[in-house]
Amino acid sequence: MADCDVLVARRDRDRAARALRDAGYLRVPRPHSPTGMRWHPTLDFSAPNGALLDLHVGVGAWPRFQVDVAGILARSVPAEAVGGTARRPCLADLIWLHSLDVAKDDGRCKPTADLDLRALAAAASHRDWQHAAECAHVAGCAATLWTRLLTLDEAAPAVAEVAMLLRPSTPRRWAIEALATTPRTGALGRLAAGWAHTDSTARYGAAATFFAARSLLDYALRAADR
Repeated sequence: MADCDVLVARRDRDRAARALRDAGYLRVPRPHSPTGMRWHPTLDFSAPNGALLDLHVGVGAWPRFQVDVAGILARSVPAEAVGGTARRPCLADLIWLHSLDVAKDDGRCKPTADLDLRALAAAASHRDWQHAAECAHVAGCAATLWTRLLTLDEAAPAVAEVAMLLRPSTPRRWAIEALATTPRTGALGRLAAGWAHTDSTARYGAAATFFAARSLLDYALRAADR
């Protein structure tokens, strides 16, 4: 079942969680990950009708990606929602957040990814593309945005210009192209895909170390609870 992702400032998380509980939402635990239960910044909720909602204070996987959440919230625009209005990221932010979503999954795209990107591209201005490229560089997903732009048919001149600015280094480009035609199997395949879709090798190394440490701590906490 798909869920709804809601992004709030870290200082507003507890207030947002109280509002959801007052509206009848129930907190959903994360039994698969003891550390996730204790320290994960995302809170999961279930609506009275069974719909799932994730309350986020961050985007992407830290420290692999560095995302300016305050900037996304400040640039957000009004959008229609069931029962009223809400806010969503601006068009330029939606473009690079699309690539971030692909990057955090090591290059794997959701079924509607191509259609989503084409719809965004059709509405984007030159300024939107420039902003998307700048934010992708800062976040660390520029290489993935480059690969996604290559899937666009009859790309506008602005897209071609941005694609040149985003073009990754030769080793990373070769890795991305090879992984596009070779199934990623086993731990080494997953590591290679993750490295290829992370602009900073140092950040990816830090993220891998953090994940390994958390996995070991998860194992220890599960053993202690038996």
